Amino acid sequence: MRALLSSASCLVLVASSASCESAETAGYDAAIPTRCTEPVMALRGRCGSATVECLVACAREDVACQSACLDADPDPAGCTQCLDVNELACYLDEGCVRQWDALTCCPAYATCVSSADFAACVESSCAREWELFRGCSSFVDPATCEPIVRACFSE
Repeated sequence: MRALLSSASCLVLVASSASCESAETAGYDAAIPTRCTEPVMALRGRCGSATVECLVACAREDVACQSACLDADPDPAGCTQCLDVNELACYLDEGCVRQWDALTCCPAYATCVSSADFAACVESSCAREWELFRGCSSFVDPATCEPIVRACFSE
């Protein structure tokens, strides 16, 4: 996710939800709060067809190329939001709900939402929760998330 997972590529790795289960409580209180934000629902068709062609031409590690493609989209904010939301929805479907709930229930999270640099704010103000979520999402196989992320390019 470009805004939320600023240091991660658009599709991150996940091996299995079993791995996420063990990651979710590693070094953390098992009494993780539940649902401090609205449920995440996948979006559809927010990105232009030229954007997907541009992204396919970028190397997986070339964040500058990917950013340029998203910035050139007819609706850069809408396209980026769709990709971010759909990637997050995939992580949640793959077993990272408890880690996401812990992150969004972090007291500083609500303050970070209005921050000019949301990702940097969350990474520093909710570091423990951020690392738990990133740890779980890192186990998700990019192929698992591809269909839901591609929904941003459908009509």
